[in-house]
Amino acid sequence: MIHPIPILKDNYVWAMSCEGGVIIIDPGDALPVIDWLNETSQTLKAILITHHHQDHIGGVAELKQKTGCLVYGNKKDEHRIPNLTHS
Repeated sequence: MIHPIPILKDNYVWAMSCEGGVIIIDPGDALPVIDWLNETSQTLKAILITHHHQDHIGGVAELKQKTGCLVYGNKKDEHRIPNLTHS
């Protein structure tokens, strides 16, 4: 199942259910994601980053720090995406 999480003024983070938790796609802001995780009692397993723009990566560092999740992104963007664990 896929769940939209509204962020910023006009954007969404996408949460995809997976075995034992969720994968978050493009978390431009950590707080709405943290709130949603708490409200739904979900566990963040991984973050998937599609590209390096701030409205897609702004919440990565905080989410990784709070959850210890894996962070996936394109190898070509390693220098522009913080905290990548897999590229």
